Amino acid sequence: MLRVAGSLTLGEVRGHDLIRMLSRDGRPTGLGDAFAHHGRVFKTLRLLQFTSDEGYRLPDGPHRPVPARRG
Repeated sequence: MLRVAGSLTLGEVRGHDLIRMLSRDGRPTGLGDAFAHHGRVFKTLRLLQFTSDEGYRLPDGPHRPVPARRG
């Protein structure tokens, strides 16, 4: 995976060609599957970090619903 990222960064391979290499007949190859799993793990870790951050949590205490405006 690092070699693929390095080749893309250094311009040795184009993005279009890389996508073509990571799938065959519309299905991901083994390497394409590995990239997909890595992306899912990264996304899960990011969401866990986001939800554990105190700044994004709602304050404790009673919550009153906001009345809908009709007009």
